Amino acid sequence: MKKRLFLLIAALAAMGVSAQDFDFRSVAPNGQVLWYKINPDNESVTLVPYSEEWQHYHYPSESMMPAGNLTIPDTVRYEGNAYAVTAMRAEALRGCLVIALHIPATMVDIIGSIIETSVLSQITVDPDNPVYDSRNNCNAIIHTATNRLVKGCSSTIIPNGIVSIKDHAFHGIEALTSITIPPSVRNIEYRAFGCPNLTSVTFQGDASSELIIGDEAFGSQRLTELHIPAHVFGIGGAAFTNCNLEHITVDEENPFFDSRDNCNAIIESNTNILIVGSKNTVIPTSVTKIRSDARIGDPRETNAHIVIPDWITGIHPGRIVSLFAAQSIADITIPAGWQNIDLEVVRMFQKIIFLDSTPPILTEWGRHVAAGEFSDDRQIIVPCSSLAAWQSNPGWSNFTNIRELDAPQISVTATEHGSARVVTQPSCGNDTATVSATAEDERWHFSHWSDGSTQNPYTLVLNGDSTLTAYFSIDS
Repeated sequence: MKKRLFLLIAALAAMGVSAQDFDFRSVAPNGQVLWYKINPDNESVTLVPYSEEWQHYHYPSESMMPAGNLTIPDTVRYEGNAYAVTAMRAEALRGCLVIALHIPATMVDIIGSIIETSVLSQITVDPDNPVYDSRNNCNAIIHTATNRLVKGCSSTIIPNGIVSIKDHAFHGIEALTSITIPPSVRNIEYRAFGCPNLTSVTFQGDASSELIIGDEAFGSQRLTELHIPAHVFGIGGAAFTNCNLEHITVDEENPFFDSRDNCNAIIESNTNILIVGSKNTVIPTSVTKIRSDARIGDPRETNAHIVIPDWITGIHPGRIVSLFAAQSIADITIPAGWQNIDLEVVRMFQKIIFLDSTPPILTEWGRHVAAGEFSDDRQIIVPCSSLAAWQSNPGWSNFTNIRELDAPQISVTATEHGSARVVTQPSCGNDTATVSATAEDERWHFSHWSDGSTQNPYTLVLNGDSTLTAYFSIDS
C-alpha cells in the first residue's frame, strides 16, 4: 500500500501537484475518486480539491473530476484506519459535472461556497446530519441553526422559513430558469443567483417582511422583467449586473424605492438617485444622480453617444463600472453645474465632453485627487477658452489629452527623406493651424503638401479634423 502511495505521489509531483494538498484518495460509492486531508484530530478527514494549485482553475482534466451521482461517504479507510468525513472544502466540487449530490450525516462543516456545478439538479442531506438539512425535499443544503440556504440546484424549491441565501448558492446552475423567493428570506447574498438562463424571479411577501438584495445578487442575460415588492428595503451595488432588463416596476407601497413616472428604473426615494436601469429607462427630471452601476440602455448598442440630462447633478459611485449597458461607448457629455466627479466614473469612458468651463473637483474614495498622482491620456473635451483652467486644476492636470470643445485638430505625416510637425493647433474661436516640413539633408527639398499647397511653413483654416502629408523631392 505504501509503495503504491509513493508511486501516486511521485506521479502527481511530476504533474506539478503538491503532495501537501491532500493525504490520500478514495473511491466513492458510485466510483468517483475523491481526495482527502486528515484533520488534526487524526480521526476525521476533510474532502479537499485535487490540488490547492487548481482550486481556482478547476481540475486539469474532466476525467479527474467527480461527476454524475455523487454520494459523499460518511467514512473512508486509509492504511487500515477508518476516518469520518466531517468537512468539505467547497472547491472540491468546483467545475465538476455532478448531477446529484448526497451529504452524509457525518459532514458538519462545508468550507466556502460551492460554485460552478452547472448541471447539479438534485441535492439530499442525510436526515441524521446535526448541522445541515434538505427539509421538505427542497433539493438544497440548508444550515439548520441559521436557516441559511448554503447550496441550491436547478430543481430547488426554497422553503418558507429560510432567512438568507448564501453567496454563490445558485451560481452557474445552467438549468435554473425560474425561482420564487419566499417571504421569510431577509438577505440574498453576493452573486447568489449568477445563473445564465434565469428568466423569472418572484418575490413573495408584504410590507411586514424585510428583504435586502445584496451586491451582484442576480446575473442572467435572460432576465428581462423585474418587479420589486413592497418589502425590499435594501439593494446592493450592481444587484442585477449582466441582466438585460427591459421593464422594471416597484410596488407603490415600497417606502424606500420607486419607479416614478413609469420610468422603467429603480429610484432610491429619499435621495432621488437612480440605482437600477433598463433598456427602456426614461430618466425622470426629479432624479438628481445616477449610480455608476445602474446599467441604462440597450446592451446590444455599440459606439453609443451618451448625453447626461442637464438636471442630473452627478454620478454616484457604485460597485462596478457599468453605468450604461451598451457594449461600447464612443463618448459621454457631462452637463454644466457638477460640483465634483469621482475618478472611478471618469475611468469608465475614453472620451468625456464637459460643458462647464469650471472643472468639477476630481475625487477618489472621498478625497481630492492631487497633481502628479498618475498620467492618463483619455480625451477630455472642455468648453471654449477654458483650457488653461482645466490644465492648471490639480486633479485634472493628471490628464495629458485635454483640448477645447469644437476646436478641430490637424495631424501630419511625411514621406521618405523628411519630417513634418504641427507648429500650432486650432483653438476655440480660431480654426487656423500651422504646420511645417523639413528635408532630411541638403540633397532633398520640400515639394508640396497633400492638399497641393507648396507653402512651408503652411498656415491653413480647418473645417474639421484633418491630416496632411508632406512630400519631398531630390535636388537636381
